[in-house]
Amino acid sequence: MVAMEDVQPLSSDDLQALPEGERTVLHIKSIGSTKFNTADEASGTPGDWLYYHGRWYECKSCQLWDHTILSHYESEFVVVPPGPTTTPPEVEVGP
Repeated sequence: MVAMEDVQPLSSDDLQALPEGERTVLHIKSIGSTKFNTADEASGTPGDWLYYHGRWYECKSCQLWDHTILSHYESEFVVVPPGPTTTPPEVEVGP
């Protein structure tokens, strides 16, 4: 799936809200119309992955912001460590 999202790094306030050990791990957030599936450690369910600037990120939260006429989802992602399943995606480019 190809998603058109506004992707940006977490703000310094967002980073401060993270637990101490997670502040040094790369995080990004996306804002857009895509509802991503989130990871659930308790059940072992993986979250959706997003490829951004040469790295894979896994979705850890996705919230609907529907209190304005510009409703959207805001999702937070954490970098996936390099490994055999983290090769770049193959994306078909249309005409």
